[in-house]
Amino acid sequence: MHFSVTSRWFPVVLIYVAFSGCAAYQARPLPAGPDLASSATSTQTTATVPSRLDLRQAAELAVMHDPDLAAARAQVKVAQAEAYNAGLLPDPTLALSLDHPFNGGVPSDHHNAWSANLAEDLVALITRGDLHSAAAAHYAETLLSWRWQAEQVALKARLTYLDAWSAMREVQNLQAENQAAQAVLAGALKAHAAGALAAVLYQQALTQAASVRSRLQNAADREVQAESTLATLLRVQAGQPWQLEAPALTAAPAATTVNAALADLPNRRLDLLALQA
Repeated sequence: MHFSVTSRWFPVVLIYVAFSGCAAYQARPLPAGPDLASSATSTQTTATVPSRLDLRQAAELAVMHDPDLAAARAQVKVAQAEAYNAGLLPDPTLALSLDHPFNGGVPSDHHNAWSANLAEDLVALITRGDLHSAAAAHYAETLLSWRWQAEQVALKARLTYLDAWSAMREVQNLQAENQAAQAVLAGALKAHAAGALAAVLYQQALTQAASVRSRLQNAADREVQAESTLATLLRVQAGQPWQLEAPALTAAPAATTVNAALADLPNRRLDLLALQA
């Protein structure tokens, strides 16, 4: 397209066209150290837990501080950004140019050459729907996979909590039983020394006391192991003092409820839903 314009408008148009095609660039140097090193260091920090810990808090803390789940959450954010980007319409391209012709080596003061071009990527428009659907499905799959992993971490923390609490209660019961067995053994020893108790009965009291001590030691070992595993899941230092609250008792579900839940399980399991996404 060719237009005739006065020479006084030429500088204004030239500045406008020049600025419309400018792009600013600012160098951003890469960090001196790799980001993975700082991320790995941050995952090694220990968390703090309340002095009185219950079953729900144990599951929440395990999910919150699990490094694998943190990486999975980052993947979910990336998939979400990719789905958002795939849904954007392609930007059109507008190109403007201005030529100032010369006549015999002398610039013309009354004539300028203009050109304008508006372009759109039709291929991107045609494939946008399919690309957005694929990106949205990938985001749904990533989100469901993360939720499934979080449920598994929470379940493991709950089971470990129950193991630690059960071992703690067993130790408490066996400590009382051991005190009673030691009192019986002390009385049997005095009676046997005085000749008032047969050797067979004294041997039975001795065997019973030894059995209780052995069971108490085994239960104490299980308690230490369960609490150490729980501390690892919660990312706290082993041996940190805490008091485990008794889990709430719930009534057993009816057989019909269990059967209905099993029949509907494929529609509720997050890992299966992730495969269907």
